[in-house]
Amino acid sequence: MGGGFIDALITIWMDLGLPWTSMTPLYITLIGAGVLFPFFLRNIRISQARNLLKRSNSLYHQERLNMEQLAIAKVQDIPVALLGLADQAIAMKRIQLAEEILTHVPDTKKYRPEKRRIAQRISPTSSLDHWVQIQKVQNLISQEMWDAAKIQRLQIPDSYCQEEEVIWIDEQLALHS
Repeated sequence: MGGGFIDALITIWMDLGLPWTSMTPLYITLIGAGVLFPFFLRNIRISQARNLLKRSNSLYHQERLNMEQLAIAKVQDIPVALLGLADQAIAMKRIQLAEEILTHVPDTKKYRPEKRRIAQRISPTSSLDHWVQIQKVQNLISQEMWDAAKIQRLQIPDSYCQEEEVIWIDEQLALHS
């Protein structure tokens, strides 16, 4: 059997009809480095943002705020990194910062579960209370108690209006009003 990664590369290279010269390994290395370079730079930015956040913990007021904003700005376009920074802020007992970081994460279906998880870490009882309230309204709708459901729907904060369950509740209440 035998063979390895290099043998496979040589075989693929030869099957493509390209000549194998002494410079070919260099070309393959440069192509691989070129493909991986953007990911390398992205990881450096994430690491810098995390380090800035750690260092900001030892500073006071305006310097701290500046460093936090710089950390957020470094990873503004990387939602996964923002979620990681929010987790790190919670671990540092910096709840307001974690909430601010969460506002920068796009509210898409992909990131919604992580945002919900972090929000529950920030304030576990209030998050659970709202989900209990959503369940209560869904139960009232299933029992066709429309007036009671409308009254209870008012208890659900506006921050939950984009959740699938709340959208469904609003649709059901609109149909029966």
